[in-house]
Amino acid sequence: SYILGTGDSLSLFLYGNENREMTLTISREGNINFPRIGSISIAGLTLGEAKNLIEKRIQTQFIGTTIEISMGDLKSINVLMAGEIKIPGLYSVSSLSSVTQMVFIAGGISEIGSLRNIEIKRRGETIGTFDSYDILVNGDSSQDIRLQNGDTVFVNILENIVVVDGEVRRSGKYEFKDGDTINDLLSLSGGISNKAYAKRVTLERFNQTTQRPEIININLMDDSERNTRLIDGDILRVASSSDKKNNIVTLKGAFVRPGNYGWFEGQRLSQIIEDIDTDLLDNADLNRGLIVRRLSSNSNKIKVLSFDP
Repeated sequence: SYILGTGDSLSLFLYGNENREMTLTISREGNINFPRIGSISIAGLTLGEAKNLIEKRIQTQFIGTTIEISMGDLKSINVLMAGEIKIPGLYSVSSLSSVTQMVFIAGGISEIGSLRNIEIKRRGETIGTFDSYDILVNGDSSQDIRLQNGDTVFVNILENIVVVDGEVRRSGKYEFKDGDTINDLLSLSGGISNKAYAKRVTLERFNQTTQRPEIININLMDDSERNTRLIDGDILRVASSSDKKNNIVTLKGAFVRPGNYGWFEGQRLSQIIEDIDTDLLDNADLNRGLIVRRLSSNSNKIKVLSFDP
């Protein structure tokens, strides 16, 4: 699909009745001068189209001769980098250069430059826009446009920014497009972690009417709330779930192996302390032990049971 132009060269190999190797460069007029055939205009054609054209001419002029065609030297092109780029200016680069390569060569995008709205201008018209998140987030380079001589890559000013913090896989500052929702933001940030408390997430948003920030509660388990549209300056905070453990029995005191152990329905004390000699320390009081028990999960009231080890 490479488009040929002035300065490109083709390597040609003829074999059969004619055995010859040659390199032909496209002239300023867009032609190659083929011996015994004459001038063939191929500038503006793709490499595939040029191959077909030359092969047809060879078949009519050189009977019993086959030709193989490949690219030789590539032309250089001039590309203007403008807008919010760190090192703007005119660059002379390979004709195979793409938008991402040019952004890299020009030092990257400035602090206030947009990563998602990079325009490619050709002969005064915008032929396309490039969203670098396609590559950075999704690894999709299909929209990375190959540039032509005289193209301008223009990086627009950053417009929409949102911050996501807390229990997400990639917390940080993200640029979003008009119409994007919290669901889109979570996709960009890799989703919530397994410790996130999804039922109670806070969205901090500046209220233009009161000229003060306000807090909006978001339940990520609710699809309609996940589809809340983002506004420039939003801060999404995803809190973590409680570290409080369920179904545990904690051993404290003169135990050989203190700590937390799993509780199950019907569990007895003898299943925790199976052997006094191996489970208790030598200085343990064998006449008295205490069980501290919370009366209910919703209450801080406790009762204490005494037992004889």
